Amino acid sequence: MNLPTLKRLHLPKSAWTWRWALTVALAVGLITLADTLTLKRLEWLAEDLRLKIRANVHPQAPSGQVVLLAVDEASVKANGKWPFARETHGKLMELLGKDTAARPAVLAWDFTFTDFNFMPGVDEAFVAPLRSLEYPVIMGAFADQATNGLWSGGRLARTLGKTRPLPCSAEALAMLDDVRGGNLPIPGLLETTRFAVLDAKADGDGVVRKIPLVVRMGARVFPSLVLQTLMTYWEVGPDGIEILPGDALVLRSDKIGERRIPMDERGRFVVNYRYEPADSQNPVGIPTLSYTGDDKYPGVTDRLIPRVEFGDAGVAAPDTGGRIVVVGQVATGLTDLGPSPLRGESPKVLFHLNAMENILGGDYLRHAPMWPLLIGLLLAGVSAAQVLEKYSFRHYVGMLIFLVVLPTAGGLTALLAAELMVPLAVPLVGLGLQQAVFTTMKIREEQQKRDRIRRMFGSYVSPELVKRMVEARAEPQLGGHEAEITAFFSDIQGFSAFSEVLSPSDLVVLLNEYLGGMTDILQTEGGALDKYIGDAIVAMFGGLV
Repeated sequence: MNLPTLKRLHLPKSAWTWRWALTVALAVGLITLADTLTLKRLEWLAEDLRLKIRANVHPQAPSGQVVLLAVDEASVKANGKWPFARETHGKLMELLGKDTAARPAVLAWDFTFTDFNFMPGVDEAFVAPLRSLEYPVIMGAFADQATNGLWSGGRLARTLGKTRPLPCSAEALAMLDDVRGGNLPIPGLLETTRFAVLDAKADGDGVVRKIPLVVRMGARVFPSLVLQTLMTYWEVGPDGIEILPGDALVLRSDKIGERRIPMDERGRFVVNYRYEPADSQNPVGIPTLSYTGDDKYPGVTDRLIPRVEFGDAGVAAPDTGGRIVVVGQVATGLTDLGPSPLRGESPKVLFHLNAMENILGGDYLRHAPMWPLLIGLLLAGVSAAQVLEKYSFRHYVGMLIFLVVLPTAGGLTALLAAELMVPLAVPLVGLGLQQAVFTTMKIREEQQKRDRIRRMFGSYVSPELVKRMVEARAEPQLGGHEAEITAFFSDIQGFSAFSEVLSPSDLVVLLNEYLGGMTDILQTEGGALDKYIGDAIVAMFGGLV
């Protein structure tokens, strides 16, 4: 007997066309919008989380060549207020110079002295000890776009003192951002020290991730604090510098040969942030010494005064000898604090110190392009939709978990093993959006198919069979199929005789009651109604597969 059959459901071609169109639109849209602040914030969060995990599971000890001389709470308390009197800083530099064991290779200041002190003799008391120092000192300057020149102590600088601009080709100069002018240290410091630019612009979330190696002020280029400090430490003069924006900053000297520091098109260096100040809870950090200290933990000046002025060799020298020493603010409540990739609030001087450690150790962070992973995940997402179509929902969820875990683990491994930062947030957002739409489309399509089957068979087939058809995700197939069935025929005995004595309305009531009751019984038992022939019923069992 030729019977209707059921065919396995498959998504029509038009449904897959919409899925592919959505995938392409997501790829194009996310690549286009990847630089918007919202998506960049998500990416920064993903990057910072990996940096935190690395700091906990794979800490790396610093080189030990860089020391932070911290203006901490104990120092502020000991000196009574912040800022300290300038002669206090002058005294510190003088003491460091007189103590051979404590004399640094370079002393750099992560704050500025750009304003004159109008009290007579204060600035001279500050500068006088520096005229005979036997080690180099670097003072901070900062960009000022409100000026068209170089300003020192509120006046246009007539000389740059000991600092020389860096050579830069016209092509390279055009690629650098022009900050127009800058505020330089007071003239006495220009004559006795080198200056360096401290500017480091934070990203939209307040975290500094890139710092300039060079800063353009009009037609001249000056080194940042990081570059000037390392140039001095490695004995590299301006003539040993080559600026190649988008490639590298090249340093050459007899002491180090040639070093290439990666830089972007705007002359910035990507900080591979690893370190916070060393303390009892963070032993693998930047070595940190207190400026003044307290009775329990004497600071640098507390140790130098008895050693230098009283010849007390029993006091241990501060661990600054032969090192790069950077003076920076770390005390809570001071202005030079902000969020870092590792903590909600850190001293901003740590960005300079981390960059110095990166360059000293050749520890450079690289960023992979975002689009390969995005496209790969979206294509895999289409495969996940096919899994949902052919297999169970459990298999689909398992594949989605795999598609999230694999790139996440791979991104962390790339950072730990190769210092490679793979963008994760935007590709995973793309996968999530794609699958959310795919799942919504699938639910809608399944609901439409179930409704169609119920409409087609609900009047002829038992509810249990309709349920089985829906759960089998099957629909009728034209052409039928051959099968062995059990046919059922029934009618009312003597129907012709008593129908002649009933009125038409009574006969209709009788047939409706009989045929309705019989049909309910047939469907309850799993039968399928074929047709009514007067008082006869034709049905079948076993014909649906």
